[in-house]
Amino acid sequence: MSAVLPLNSYGPLLAAVMKGLTAAGHTIDLIDLHAGGSNPVMTAADLAAWRQKKVLDPLAQDYQRRLIAADHIIFIFPIWWECMPAITKGFLDKVIVKGIIYDEPKPGRLIVHHLPKLKRVSLLTVMSTPGIFYKLFFGKCHV
Repeated sequence: MSAVLPLNSYGPLLAAVMKGLTAAGHTIDLIDLHAGGSNPVMTAADLAAWRQKKVLDPLAQDYQRRLIAADHIIFIFPIWWECMPAITKGFLDKVIVKGIIYDEPKPGRLIVHHLPKLKRVSLLTVMSTPGIFYKLFFGKCHV
């Protein structure tokens, strides 16, 4: 789970998710990118390793181990300026690595993940853009 807002911003959403999961008997392994000190920057060395399907960042390696052990992954993050925050993008770039977390057996075809226990992935986002802006810029949409 990627919790990337100050506690007072996402606290109720995260608390509700954790309460529901706990009540259902699930074990929770919370990955809080800010509290964990995650660095979203892909250095030249990181990029060279990524091209070789390797990861240098020990924190990213730990996150990979935790994702491989998960049966349900829940991402929680805000939408800022119509995008995910840099720390979330950095997590995806540095952790969800081809050859470790997934492969693409045939170029342009479906990918295959290497998460043997995974049954579900959920995504919860929050944003503060008024619905009228979406209707003005994107036309008919359900906001």
